[in-house]
Amino acid sequence: MSSSFLSFFSLFFSTACIQNQKKQMCADGVSLADLDLRTLGRGNQARKVRDELAASPRARITLDDYNLLCSRHGLPAPEAQELLRALHTAGDVLHFPNAEDVRLRSLIYLHPQMITDEVFMTLGVGEEYRLEQKKRVHDSLSLLHGQFDSMNVLKQSIDKTAHKY
Repeated sequence: MSSSFLSFFSLFFSTACIQNQKKQMCADGVSLADLDLRTLGRGNQARKVRDELAASPRARITLDDYNLLCSRHGLPAPEAQELLRALHTAGDVLHFPNAEDVRLRSLIYLHPQMITDEVFMTLGVGEEYRLEQKKRVHDSLSLLHGQFDSMNVLKQSIDKTAHKY
């Protein structure tokens, strides 16, 4: 195996994401659907970029192509980089800006699930094992979501009370 593949492989698994009911979730429970893109300052432009990337039939694009896309939607370079980090964290794209391989640093992979499928197929990991692991992660995330939901209800109640004063 080439060193660039091994570099990619180790970076890829540090961003282990699963696809669950057409909603991508990272191991830390962050999903792109739940990501508040308004915090990036230009929410509407960020959503347009996100949606165009998600709808793209391409497997990957260059960083230059991404920057052109962001520019076309009125997103300045610093916010484009912040959006790229957010999209990577949410598991909607894969980008490895700190990779040793220059080629890997300059690419953005648009469909992480396709890469996951390829890696599992290459490693000979059977579908049964993969589904078992996916279920285990899903169950863990479901527990966390239940805890989050109850805490969020309490937070909303506190916020409502605070706004009265």
